[in-house]
Amino acid sequence: MSVNEWDHWNNIAIEFMPQWNEEERTAFADKCVSNTLYENTSREKRGKEMYKRLKKACPQDIKSLMITLSIDKNLTPTEAVVKQFEVIDKLQKANYKYFSSVAHRFEYFSKSGWNPHIHICTDKNNTPGQVAQSIRRKLLKDTSVYNIDVAEIAYPQVQKYINGDKADDKMIYVAKDAKFRQENSIEDIYFWNT
Repeated sequence: MSVNEWDHWNNIAIEFMPQWNEEERTAFADKCVSNTLYENTSREKRGKEMYKRLKKACPQDIKSLMITLSIDKNLTPTEAVVKQFEVIDKLQKANYKYFSSVAHRFEYFSKSGWNPHIHICTDKNNTPGQVAQSIRRKLLKDTSVYNIDVAEIAYPQVQKYINGDKADDKMIYVAKDAKFRQENSIEDIYFWNT
């Protein structure tokens, strides 16, 4: 084990998990540098584990995908909410390989007024064009989704956006969305089991 590598992971634990005591930090650093972490695991699992560690260590260097699905504005609020859940259910059942570490948020208002849509953030493991194309095939035929936008954005910015930390001119809509979600018993953010 390299002392520099162990110090590196110990410092990451100090920075990202300040509530851990010294014993927990030591165990984390030992595990990160230990080859036993990779015994009997597939190459794919090792890759995912390294990606998770990198995402924690250097989030500014990680790219994520922000997927925005626009729902028909002519739907009533009740119809729009039902449609949003149907769309998410359809995507989860599709089990696309590019959906990993997924979170989504339902939003309803924008500068133009009533504008139901869904923001989905996921790790980037495919190009935005490929993701958009497969979602279009799945959703545009028989749902009320009329626009699909997929953008590659740095991980910290996607996290801020999906948590409602937006430009000042959008904060009024963030507040309206929060009120609407609360009145309709809708969670602020949903996380997928991927």
